Amino acid sequence: MYSRWRSACCCSAFTSRKRKEQKRLPCLYTIAFPLTALLAALIARSVLQPGILCSLAVSTAAFVLVDLITAVTLLAGGRSELSAIALRAVQELALSLPLLIVCHPVLAFLHRKFTL
Repeated sequence: MYSRWRSACCCSAFTSRKRKEQKRLPCLYTIAFPLTALLAALIARSVLQPGILCSLAVSTAAFVLVDLITAVTLLAGGRSELSAIALRAVQELALSLPLLIVCHPVLAFLHRKFTL
């Protein structure tokens, strides 16, 4: 769990530095990615057994959480309307979940192969 937390913090710090358009909350991803990692660890350890269903649930929860935080930030700044934010969130989820179904067996194989 702690390795997920560390990698989420490193990834979010790098992503927050790269995103110039976020003037209102520049640390948005620094907040969102660790929360997503904690949510993923909670789902993976206590709710579902590891597998494709767990991967789909964790990915869906991660997208929803990050998109909710983004929506609150954008709406608070008055930069977007709710329909545009919701459409973007649905498009991200619709494009990512089929890719996850394809990538999960490969990543599971690599995990089994290289885990001691």
